[in-house]
Amino acid sequence: MRLALPVLLLGLAVSACSTTPSATLEAVDSRADRGVASGEPSKVLQITDIPLPQDSKINSDASFVIGADDRWLGRVVLRSPLTTAETYGHFFSGMPSKGWTLLSAVQGKVSSLVFSHDTRIATIQVEGVTLAPGATVTIVVTPRQ
Repeated sequence: MRLALPVLLLGLAVSACSTTPSATLEAVDSRADRGVASGEPSKVLQITDIPLPQDSKINSDASFVIGADDRWLGRVVLRSPLTTAETYGHFFSGMPSKGWTLLSAVQGKVSSLVFSHDTRIATIQVEGVTLAPGATVTIVVTPRQ
């Protein structure tokens, strides 16, 4: 963990100097949507290696992404329209098809999945939403130590 923060800060500094576009959240009117971007999440974020559920809504206030495509690091928080079990199954079966290897899986009230891929680790947390259908998903991708 001590190395993760300096690596993220270094990545931010390097990406600021880069000529390739970094991942950006779609601009939304925060008064109307309260910081939640709509549209196809993977296109909005320019993430190509995580299978995000269709019709998910990204919480741009809680998300922080450095990089793009399959070289990004950070946190993505989204609201999935699927049930918690369906969302868990979506990532459980979908991540290996994108080249990720399952390291750990725990299913419960708050479910967690941990995957590795090359030099990165992805932790996916799926939690039910009260008084509404769907699930809240937090995806954290960090450098592999």
